[in-house]
Amino acid sequence: MSTIALVFATEAGGVLQHDLESFGIDVAASPLSAADKAFAAPEIDAYVVEAPAGTDDMRRIIEAAGRQPKTPVVLVLRPESNTGS
Repeated sequence: MSTIALVFATEAGGVLQHDLESFGIDVAASPLSAADKAFAAPEIDAYVVEAPAGTDDMRRIIEAAGRQPKTPVVLVLRPESNTGS
């Protein structure tokens, strides 16, 4: 079974988690504030990250993801959340 680490920025992360689990995927969900710990977790097949609205948070997430170059990272960006702030 695949294990996906889901890093969420809003309550919409629960919807993403439910959708992934409905496909039989094991999901380890973490809030944005615990992203560094999530990216260090062993035995993760892929990361799904709900993009934060702020550019500073976005930069931190991208840098954290870049520290683990072997695992794919999917960034979920909702147009209404990307205010460019």
